[in-house]
Amino acid sequence: MFALFDSAGGGLDRIGPKAIAWLEARRNEPFLLLLHTYDVHTPYLPPAALRDRFGALVEAPTPGFEPSSEALEAIRTSRWTATPLPLPERDLRYAEAMYDAEIAHVDAWIGKILATLAATGLDAHTTVILFSDHGEEFFEHGRLSHTQTYHELLHVPQLLLHPAQREPLRIRSLVEGIDIAPTLLDLAGLPAPPMSGRSLVPLLR
Repeated sequence: MFALFDSAGGGLDRIGPKAIAWLEARRNEPFLLLLHTYDVHTPYLPPAALRDRFGALVEAPTPGFEPSSEALEAIRTSRWTATPLPLPERDLRYAEAMYDAEIAHVDAWIGKILATLAATGLDAHTTVILFSDHGEEFFEHGRLSHTQTYHELLHVPQLLLHPAQREPLRIRSLVEGIDIAPTLLDLAGLPAPPMSGRSLVPLLR
């Protein structure tokens, strides 16, 4: 149970400032903060500066095309109909570029949050875990979105920053999202109730 739950949405442009203010007010107390965002998700509509930057790397899309949730979902589901909707290569590459722009947008916000932890001294005793639930497919295996079980969708980032482990360490063993909760409990020196997953602390050591 969370003491504060905010589901107002709006992406990191709205969530980020609130999270930073919340962190700055908690310099001397233990906390658990969970930030969840759909920024790297359809619709792929990054901020204008990033849209221009990444859009310049690919051919301009067909006039009127936007990688909206509705447009991409209509294309995805039409493959099971008698008249599949086309997605020209230029539009596919543009959608992928906007996806990359959204990743850059989230990356910038993560940088701001990490900078806040450093400026407040919270980084000296705060564990940070960055993870995703799935990747996206851009017709690598015949479909859009995330409805299959290929590498593009299953191999997602999971990064852990701990005050005692400052040197980069890459763990090649298979780890999963369900390992996060037992890992956090282990790092905090707390017993884990019966749950799925395993602590990754032994791998870190």
